[in-house]
Amino acid sequence: MSDRVLYEKVRTVLLHEWDPIGIKDLTEADDEYDAYVQPICEMLRAGKRVEDLCYYLHWLVTEYMLLDSDGSTERKIAEKLIHLSKLQ
Repeated sequence: MSDRVLYEKVRTVLLHEWDPIGIKDLTEADDEYDAYVQPICEMLRAGKRVEDLCYYLHWLVTEYMLLDSDGSTERKIAEKLIHLSKLQ
């Protein structure tokens, strides 16, 4: 999968499925999570594990955005991202 395709897939998942601040329906905010896409793509390209991605997403939510999370959404999204990165 090309870097650009992976970038767009990760971007879409973050906005439409992860969306911890609930902005997926606001077209003017569709770039809200773009700063996290490249680091996640790099993690995927490096072969990081689900746990690594889950930790990063959970850290973003709880430490950076200062929101509550039980980690279940982050785990689901991490698993999906790992799966997407392995598709050809």
